[in-house]
Amino acid sequence: MGTAEQIHGVLTGTALAASAFGYAESQLRFHEGDALTALDGPRRQGVITGRGRALLCALTPAQRSSRAARELRATLDDTTGHKEIPA
Repeated sequence: MGTAEQIHGVLTGTALAASAFGYAESQLRFHEGDALTALDGPRRQGVITGRGRALLCALTPAQRSSRAARELRATLDDTTGHKEIPA
């Protein structure tokens, strides 16, 4: 999805039209929703885990030490079996 967002971000003019030759943001969002909900269990789990990791990485060190962040980190570790999220 990140790649699709980047590519869509550089489109201009008629390339953004909702037509057979364009790709409007509404189309991008429709396909994003489909990709996030129609993937099989392991792929869907990967998307959710990736978002959780990104959230934890965006926190300040003080926020990462909060109870909620520790619980999220533990849940993600349990889900993936990896301990790759910063403390």
